[in-house]
Amino acid sequence: MRETVHGFMHRLRTPRRLPAWANEGLGGHFAAVLLGGSAVERERRERALEFIRGGGNVNAVLDLSFQDGSWPGRNAVGDAVGCLLVELMIRDRPEGFRRWVLAVKADKPWEQALIEDFGASRAALLDVFTQYYRVND
Repeated sequence: MRETVHGFMHRLRTPRRLPAWANEGLGGHFAAVLLGGSAVERERRERALEFIRGGGNVNAVLDLSFQDGSWPGRNAVGDAVGCLLVELMIRDRPEGFRRWVLAVKADKPWEQALIEDFGASRAALLDVFTQYYRVND
């Protein structure tokens, strides 16, 4: 399922990729929604929550990349955190998320698109994200 989402995203308007956290997070999110409740998904979610609640550096996860080989980070935390972040973005601002994706696919830098098209800075998004998942599942 994840690979189907990646294929769709590759063909959506341009082959430009979302940042690694969003690319993998979107694939994981749709797999979880469509396949629901797999053991792999539960483990991934638990890993992300443990990382966040343990004071992990979520900001650094957003800088992991395919190009420099840092993705997915130690214990594949990038996949886990990316899934939760995409989930929160879609739940809170579905239209903003759609606009953000299309802006990035049109070659706008993802952080600029986050502000202009999603409506939140990186710092504000991460603040809401970490505060939410410190106490919610």
